[in-house]
Amino acid sequence: MNVQLIDTRTNAHVWAENYDRDIADVFAMQTELAEKIVLQLKVSLSPREKMAIAERTTNNVEAYDLYLRGKAWAEQYRVGKEGELEAEGFLDKAIQRDPNFVRAYCLLSSVELTLYRYFDHSPARHAKAENAVQTAMRLRPDLAEVRLAEAGYYYRIRDFEKARSALTVATRMLPNNSDVLIWSAAIDRRQGRWKESLTELERALEHDPRNPDVLHDLINTYKALRRYSDSERLVENGLAAFPEEKLGFLDDKFGVAYALGDTKTCREIIESLPRGYNPGGHTSMIRFQVAFLDRDWDEAERVIDAAKKLAPEGYVVPIPFLYGFMARAQGEQEKARAFFAQARQILEQTLIKRPDDAEPLIWMGLTDAALGRKEDAIREGREAVAKEPISRDASTGADFETSLAQIYAWAGEKDLAIEQLAAVVKLPNGPTVGSLKLSADWDDVRGDPRFAQILEESARPIDLTSAEDKRAMEPAIPEKSIAVLPFQNLSDDKANSFFADGVQDEILADLRS
Repeated sequence: MNVQLIDTRTNAHVWAENYDRDIADVFAMQTELAEKIVLQLKVSLSPREKMAIAERTTNNVEAYDLYLRGKAWAEQYRVGKEGELEAEGFLDKAIQRDPNFVRAYCLLSSVELTLYRYFDHSPARHAKAENAVQTAMRLRPDLAEVRLAEAGYYYRIRDFEKARSALTVATRMLPNNSDVLIWSAAIDRRQGRWKESLTELERALEHDPRNPDVLHDLINTYKALRRYSDSERLVENGLAAFPEEKLGFLDDKFGVAYALGDTKTCREIIESLPRGYNPGGHTSMIRFQVAFLDRDWDEAERVIDAAKKLAPEGYVVPIPFLYGFMARAQGEQEKARAFFAQARQILEQTLIKRPDDAEPLIWMGLTDAALGRKEDAIREGREAVAKEPISRDASTGADFETSLAQIYAWAGEKDLAIEQLAAVVKLPNGPTVGSLKLSADWDDVRGDPRFAQILEESARPIDLTSAEDKRAMEPAIPEKSIAVLPFQNLSDDKANSFFADGVQDEILADLRS
C-alpha cells in the first residue's frame, strides 16, 4: 500500500510511505499508519483519542474481509435488492466468524432496514435490523460509530426524536465529524428545519470537502428549496471532482432538469448512461417519465412494453396504473378505466400487506378518482395525508399533500384542488415548475386562471424566513391605525373591560398579520 499525506490548502506533498505486509498484519498496519499521520500533523492527542486510534472491533482477519465485502456492496450506488442481499450475506458470515464484531452489526442494521423499506416489508426483516443495532449497543455503547448506527436506525424507522438523542451522544464523541453533520441535517430536514439543515450541510462540506455524500445531500436540499442554480453548480463540481461517482451526480443532474421541465437535458443525460444500465428498472422509469412529460405517448408505451419490470424495485405503483394514466391523458376513457380497474386490484393486495403504509393508499386514491369513485378517492387521499403529515415528516409529507391536490382535480373538485395546490406550492419539496407546466397530472385544472399564479409561485425559491424573522422586519403599527377600531358604540366602562381581558394583544396581532 502506498500512503500519501497532502495539504489540501496548498496541494503540497507532506509525507509518503510504502507498506508491504502480510494481510494478517492489517490491523497493526492501520494503527501504525494513524500514529504516523498524527505525528506529521503535529497534533497532541488525548488519552481517549490515542485509544481510538488503536481501536479494533475485531481481531479476525477473515471476518474483517467479509465485512469489507459487505460494505462494498452496501455502498454501491443504486445497488438494488440483489446487491443488498449480497451485503447481508457477507455481514452474516462476518458475524458468524466473530460474534462480537460490532461494526458488522452496525452495517447489518442499515442493510436490513433498506431491505425492509423497499423490498421485503416483513416483521422478521425489521426485527433483524433492531436486533443488530441493539447487539451493537450492548457490546460497545461507548463507540461513536455505534451511536451513529443507533441514530441511523431510529432515523430510518422515522423516530426522529430518538435519532436526535443518539446523535447528541455521537456529537460529543465526534464534534467535527461530517457524518454527524449529515445525519443531523437529515433529521432537521424531516422535521421541517430546512434552514438548519442547509447550515449543517454547508458546515459538513467545509469540514469534509472530499465527501461526495455531502454534495449529494446539498444538491437535493437546494432542489427541494427550488434553489436550482445552486444545485446545478454543485452537480458540476461533483462531476469534476468525483469521476467515480459520475452516475450518482448524473442522477442528481437529471432530478434538477426534470424539476425545471428541461426534458432536452433529461434526454441527453439518459443517453449518456452506460449501455444496459438499468438498476432495478430505474433508467426505464425515468425514460418513461420524460416521455410522459413530453406527451410522447408512442415512446412512453414502447418503454413500458420493453421493460420486464418498469418500476424501480420496491416501487408500489402498479404498471397498469401507468397504462391507465397514459390513456386518460389522451382522452381514451374506456381504455383508461380498464387499466385502472386492474391497478385497483393490485393495490388492494398491497394494502392488505401494508395496511399502515400511506404510499399505496395515496395511489389507491388517485386510482379511485380516475374510476369516478369520488368519495372513496377523497377519503383515501385525506387518510394518506393524515398518516403521513408534514408535521411527522416534512420531506415526504409535501409529496402526499401534492397528490391530494391531484386527487381533488381528478375527482372534479377544482376549487379544492386549486386551494390545496396554492398552499403546498409554498412548501419545500412541493410541486415543481416542470410538473405544473407540462405534466398531464394537472390538465384538469390547468385552464383555471388561478393556476397561472400557482405556476408562477413554483418558479421562485422557497422563502425560509421564519414567521418570527418576518415579524421582526415589519414596521411598527402607527398609533393612528388603532383609532379606526370600531368601538364607537361601546361605553368607556365596556371598552376598558374589553381591553383589560387581554384582547388588545390579539387585535394588534391581527393587525400586524
